[in-house]
Amino acid sequence: MIIIYKIHEVVAISGCNTISVTACLYGVIEYRKSAFPKILAISSIITDLLFCIFILGFIIVEYIIITPQKFVYTVEWSAFFSLFFWLIAHGIYFIKQR
Repeated sequence: MIIIYKIHEVVAISGCNTISVTACLYGVIEYRKSAFPKILAISSIITDLLFCIFILGFIIVEYIIITPQKFVYTVEWSAFFSLFFWLIAHGIYFIKQR
């Protein structure tokens, strides 16, 4: 059971890092291109920041012996819901551009 939890830690950190880097790159590209609405770039940066905060909170809780606070859970769910909003907003924008 310990091995499965350690695998979960590694996959969670690497997955969140990937999402964070991807959202950051999309945000920078969308901000530089005038064809995209600025709200898409802002949503990308917000998603990136929430995932960065979540990654830091996850690392602190997992590798320093403290109990998880409600703030960590709130940031985690906020990060995932911002990712869903980000995906839906980009999907709607690109469907309308066809």
